[in-house]
Amino acid sequence: MTNQQDTEILFMREASISSVSLGLGLTQLRKYSFVKPGFFYSSMFMITIGLERLMKLIVIYDHRIRNNRAFPNNNQLKHEYGHKIHDLFESAIKINSENNYSNEHDELLEDKITQTIIEYLSEFAQTSRYYNLDGLTGKHQQNKEPLNRWNEEINSIILSRHYKPRKKKAEQINAISSQTEDITFVRLTSENGQDITSIGEFHTEDDEVKIKQKYSMYYIYIISRFLVNLLSGLETHGKFFPFLREYFHHLECEDRSYILSRKTWLPSEY
Repeated sequence: MTNQQDTEILFMREASISSVSLGLGLTQLRKYSFVKPGFFYSSMFMITIGLERLMKLIVIYDHRIRNNRAFPNNNQLKHEYGHKIHDLFESAIKINSENNYSNEHDELLEDKITQTIIEYLSEFAQTSRYYNLDGLTGKHQQNKEPLNRWNEEINSIILSRHYKPRKKKAEQINAISSQTEDITFVRLTSENGQDITSIGEFHTEDDEVKIKQKYSMYYIYIISRFLVNLLSGLETHGKFFPFLREYFHHLECEDRSYILSRKTWLPSEY
């Protein structure tokens, strides 16, 4: 193979890693609940990997456009950014503001949940992904447990915006709870780490988590879409090949209702 062929293969494989990681992460996030918290942690691993790699491709494209198609060196990419998703996102915002490749720039920055999510993901990628093992082995924890923190910082915004308790549903939950309380045993843990010990608490948490998982996925999806559109704009500007944007068609949807209704985001299933 020629050096050009090697480069093309590396680009395609990196784009594929990012595309599939984001697809898996969004799919798993759409499945998580306080009963199945593993889907949440797995989604955070996949999403941080996918976003980091996507944004590093953006940084490479921008560098090549500004430097006569030359690549940045490994030290620039690895040590300047590392797993710092916040810094990578700031660079992506700067690149877009200078060139206006995507019109979602202002909308994302105006919504406080965007920055809250980016800060969370950046911290998770650098330290919190090992939170449980660190805690078990006595390491001091500076931040809250990842699911607890997501629930307090992001889900609280989601519920305030999108959750509308239904009176009839609440009455049904109370009726079921009162009839079954003496013959059931419930022992679960909420996202905040608090005990769930009754049928009523279980159903209330379950009602809320459907909104949490749907909109958690949605807000990360629109961040991903912005970055995909930015990558596509840079690719067109630089006349780069191969066409990496073809790996991300599943992240280009603009139909809000469709995004919210969809539960799987694997590239091959879109």
